Amino acid sequence: MTLSVQGWHLDETAAQLTLQVTATRPRVCCPLCQTPTSRVPSRYTRTLTDLPWGPYTIRWQLHGRKFFCDHPACARQIFTERFPTVAAPWARRTLRLAERLRACGLALGGEMGARLGHRLGLRTSPSHPAPAGAGGPDAARRGPPSAGRR
Repeated sequence: MTLSVQGWHLDETAAQLTLQVTATRPRVCCPLCQTPTSRVPSRYTRTLTDLPWGPYTIRWQLHGRKFFCDHPACARQIFTERFPTVAAPWARRTLRLAERLRACGLALGGEMGARLGHRLGLRTSPSHPAPAGAGGPDAARRGPPSAGRR
């Protein structure tokens, strides 16, 4: 995967650095049938939270693309670009942030995990630190979050 930083914005008042990141691969493979394609009908933007950089919160504005699958028998006619080394398909956190939050939650649990996360600059709460599998290797198989499922 090739990503390119197109720009950035530092908001010192909010202590936040926003990175404008774009994928640059000319062709991608359908996640279902693995057929390569370069036909892009539309684009979309995802906002991801990353590990802090000193006192600054880091946000990614990840500009992705939607592709047509060129295989006539494939059930998935349109798919979104995948970023497996950055985030799970439906995640709002980078994999490395999810990993740190998960480690705090598993090591200390609830309130203590949230306190340690806060000291490390990781914004979370005791009741919702990070799901046990958030952003992990099984996240792509679980599918998008849905109402009534936790």
